Amino acid sequence: MPTGTLLQLYDTTLRDGTQREGLSLEAAKQALPARIGKGATTLRSGDSAYFACGATVAPCEPCTRMVTDLGISADAFSPGTPPLEGRALKKPGLLRRIATALRGDNT
Repeated sequence: MPTGTLLQLYDTTLRDGTQREGLSLEAAKQALPARIGKGATTLRSGDSAYFACGATVAPCEPCTRMVTDLGISADAFSPGTPPLEGRALKKPGLLRRIATALRGDNT
C-alpha cells in the first residue's frame, strides 16, 4: 500500500472524529491512537512474484515510522505473511515463449 493511501485512511479517521464529535484537530490527533487498535490496519499485496495476490504483508519502514510519529503503536498493523521465497516464478525468455506458442502447449 502506498504511504499516501495510508495517510488518507488516518486523515479520514481524523476528519470523522472532528466532524462527528465536534473535536478540534489537535484533540482528534490526540485521540487517534485510541481509535486505531491492535491489528486494525491491514496491508495487502498486489500482483507480485514475491507475495500471493491479496496476501497480508508487513508494513515497510516508512509506513511504520509515519504511524508511530502519529503516536500510534506499530502493532496497529496486522501481521504479514512471509514472502514466497524460492517459489518466485521467473517469466520464461522470449525464445522459450515462442517455442511454447508454436508447439501449442501454452497452458
